[in-house]
Amino acid sequence: MPSDKIVNINLAKFYVPNYPTDLIQSEIVDNGTFFEIDLLKELQPYIKKNAVILDIGANIGNHSVYWAVKTDAKRIYSFEPVRDFFKILQKNVEINNLNNKIKIFNIGLSDKKINGSISFYDRTNIGGTHVKQDPNGNLLLDKLDNIKIEENAVDFIRIDVEGHELEVLQGARETLIKYKPTIFIEMFPDKKPKVHEYLTNLGYRLEKSFVGNNYIYVFNS
Repeated sequence: MPSDKIVNINLAKFYVPNYPTDLIQSEIVDNGTFFEIDLLKELQPYIKKNAVILDIGANIGNHSVYWAVKTDAKRIYSFEPVRDFFKILQKNVEINNLNNKIKIFNIGLSDKKINGSISFYDRTNIGGTHVKQDPNGNLLLDKLDNIKIEENAVDFIRIDVEGHELEVLQGARETLIKYKPTIFIEMFPDKKPKVHEYLTNLGYRLEKSFVGNNYIYVFNS
């Protein structure tokens, strides 16, 4: 491991300060490629040319950087509320010279504008960190519907928020109705029934299931 904690993988670099403790960073280093590379490749057909992508729960930026360097995406909006993880995300965008392609936000998304706090943290898997609404917390949460999307288009949304899925979608209602993006979402099993009901009521259908409680929903055109 270089002293600057930066590793080169295919077409990208990653700052991995939590290697070898953290799962995601360890897999990037040890495998010499992106985390969940097989899943990312499976998602390629859903990323259209000049797509505007939202990465909600971006963590260190693995998925955002992949889409920026491996697809014809126009712009990626990446949301990460935890400051320490956001700093890593920020560095990974910078060292890949992607500031013009990836726009980063140090906020989490929810169903209202409110503060939040960490409710679960495991240093061996920082991607599994849980965030909850907490008026006394030091994290910032907001609705996706309050975020200005400069391109006036949203084509694909990834949601990986460790149990906060329904709140994110409820705060994105206007965006989903307006743009009808494809949604790639990780759902906790106990949250799945309500999330599925919410999306089907908006006009979405379950298109495909993946390993690891991951699902693709598309709008019924």
